[in-house]
Amino acid sequence: MKPVLYIYATASAAGTPEPAKSWCWSTDEAALQYGTTGQLQQAAASLIESDRIVLVLPSEDVLLTSVDIPAKQTAQIRLAAPFAIEEQLACDPAKLQIVSQRNLATGKVDIAAVERQFLHTCLDQLESLGIQPQQAIADTFTLPVPVPGTLILSKQPDTERVLLRWDTHQGTAMPTTQLADWLPLFLREQNEPAVTKLLIASDGHQAILLESELGDISALEVETLILEKKPIIGAGINLLSGEFRRNAQQSGQPGWYRSLVLLGIALSLFIITAFVDIYRDNKQLENLNSAIEKTFREAFPKVQRIEDPMIQARQQLALLGGGKNLSSGFLTRMNELAGALKPQAAVQINSLDYRNNKLEVNLHAANIGELEALAMRIREKDGVAILSSASLGKLGVDARLLLEDSSQ
Repeated sequence: MKPVLYIYATASAAGTPEPAKSWCWSTDEAALQYGTTGQLQQAAASLIESDRIVLVLPSEDVLLTSVDIPAKQTAQIRLAAPFAIEEQLACDPAKLQIVSQRNLATGKVDIAAVERQFLHTCLDQLESLGIQPQQAIADTFTLPVPVPGTLILSKQPDTERVLLRWDTHQGTAMPTTQLADWLPLFLREQNEPAVTKLLIASDGHQAILLESELGDISALEVETLILEKKPIIGAGINLLSGEFRRNAQQSGQPGWYRSLVLLGIALSLFIITAFVDIYRDNKQLENLNSAIEKTFREAFPKVQRIEDPMIQARQQLALLGGGKNLSSGFLTRMNELAGALKPQAAVQINSLDYRNNKLEVNLHAANIGELEALAMRIREKDGVAILSSASLGKLGVDARLLLEDSSQ
């Protein structure tokens, strides 16, 4: 398995670190290391084949909480999340990057929130070094997931701060001096389920918590938790979403990969659209052919087989003795109609009737404007087109169009 590089950001209120300890990082194969910007670049370059770079944010700067939101749709939850945590904030929710997800085990919505400016600053610093993380989590997620009713404490080496984690997606961090005052308040609030066990993390490098730093923990069952060297962050909420998703999507794919995917999507849409247009045109042509055949059978019921209605109609008219004028009139009216229909894809022909050199067409369209436009096209070609008997229904407009010789 390819290694993962964890880069630890400095808390926003911590000030500027010493130059020799500007950065802190680790891998799932090595312990924490402190060093300069150049040393971090060397560490990142040595792990160039890594599948993942994780930005680990100080939990003091990340709000982790779980709230009740009755909405079920993901989009609804995302819109409601800022209002659900507003009472827990000391700033405008609009300034925060907020990520929410439904917890199927508890039914609540787990939320992680961090100031956008702080997250932008961390990412910009790394980008200036040619480093792009694919994930950003709170450092409390480097602790194992506790079982319900359990609180995990981990005092960080070389610092006076402690990480705390309870439940799957809840935790925080604070100065060690605040722990004794915070712990009793926390225990009173936790009742679903109540916290009854305290696990104090240790991996041989963890600082030891003194009894004075813990305060009164007589109500808790206390045990030692031996941490594994490899961080376990599978349950952590990734803050690189939305406008920060560009970092999350950089997962070692070559630069042309995304362009190829987008090209494939565009090509698929083009093909689907083309098929829809072809289907619609074929359907209209089928309707027109059906209407012509129906009219032909009404006019010439003795003809058993129809192969080319236009040619056969001319032949039948000649046999009936209608002469050249009658045959020519029918074909002229049909040519006028067909020529006007070409650009009018939304008009449907229901039936045709030709009598006394007049072609009566029953039409259907989405609105009366389309039918009037059809009649206007015929008139522009010096034809006579009269639109009448228009009736409005739920699915559009039905009307009758009469085409006749301009000399009549």
